[in-house]
Amino acid sequence: MLVKIDNDTALDMLMDRVSQWTEDEDVQELYRQMYENYIDGGVFDSGEFNVNAIVDNDYVNWCDVIGDDDAKYEEIKRIYDEQGLGDCSCESESGISYIEAEYHGYFLIRW
Repeated sequence: MLVKIDNDTALDMLMDRVSQWTEDEDVQELYRQMYENYIDGGVFDSGEFNVNAIVDNDYVNWCDVIGDDDAKYEEIKRIYDEQGLGDCSCESESGISYIEAEYHGYFLIRW
């Protein structure tokens, strides 16, 4: 069965799940930016939309929030300043694959 969900509803569903993992508003905003970009880019258009699996895997396994107290921060900030969001797998010496979002000096990165 195919169910169509509008973008705002899909984002609300994802963010409801994120809020079960963290109450930190900065972290929630980073995930909101990432999921909004994914939705706008059609990432979820052609497959199963399992909200729990998507968010739980991102939060536990694939993504990290990096702040200025993290050892990787200077490298990420340099890459972000040079190229913005996106693939940084060739530039990163720390094994980071992607800079997903930036908010208030924090970065959401994907391994």
